[in-house]
Amino acid sequence: MSRFAFNTDWNDARRFRAAILGVIGALLTLVLGLTASGVDDRRLFVAWDDWTKTHGPEHARRHPMWFALARTITHLGDTQVLIALSVLVAIVLIGWRERRLAGVWLMVTLGGLKLVDILKIIYDRARPEFLEPIVFEPTKSFPSGHAAGTTITCGMFAYLLIRATQRAGYVALPLLAILPLLVGLSRAYLGAHWLSDVIGGWLVGGICVAWGMAIAEALRTQ
Repeated sequence: MSRFAFNTDWNDARRFRAAILGVIGALLTLVLGLTASGVDDRRLFVAWDDWTKTHGPEHARRHPMWFALARTITHLGDTQVLIALSVLVAIVLIGWRERRLAGVWLMVTLGGLKLVDILKIIYDRARPEFLEPIVFEPTKSFPSGHAAGTTITCGMFAYLLIRATQRAGYVALPLLAILPLLVGLSRAYLGAHWLSDVIGGWLVGGICVAWGMAIAEALRTQ
C-alpha cells in the first residue's frame, strides 16, 4: 500500500511539473507572436535596433580585440557546433540506456534548429545592411538562429544535469544561462542581426526548452 501511495505521489508531481512547463511554453509562444508582430510593423525595439546597428559594428571595427572576442563567442552558436554537441550528448544518453530521454533531447535540439529555419522563411526579414559588413550571412534575419540554438542547447543541457545530479546542475546553471546571452549579443554587436532578432531567438529557445522539459517530465518514469 505504501509503495502504491509513493508512486501516486510521484506521478502527480511529475504531471504537475509537465503541466506547468507546458503553460510556460504556451505563454512564451504568445509573447513571441506579439513580439514578431511588433517587430514586423516596427512598433517594438526600433530605437534599440537602430542604436545597435549604428554603434555595434562601428565599435568592432575600431577595436580589433573586441571584434576577435565577439567572433570567438559567436562561433559557439554555429549550427555545426550545436549539431555536433547534440549528437554527442544523445550518444552518451543512449550509452546510459536513457533512450527515451535521448529521443526528447534530439527532438528539441535538432527540431528547434529546424523551427528557426521555418520561422526565418515565414517572417522573411532582411538583415542589417552595411556598405562594408564585417560579417556576412546569407539567410534571413528573424529570429536569430545562434541565439535560439544556444538557448535550446544550454537550457536542455541544464535540465539534463539537474535531473542527473542537482548539485552539478545548479553549479553549471549560471554559465549555461550566460552563454546564450553572450552569443546573442555578439550577433547584434557584429551587425549580423538586429537586436530584436536576438530577442526573438531567445524567445524561440525558451519555448523549445519549456516544451522539451514538459515532454521529458511527462515521459519520466523515475
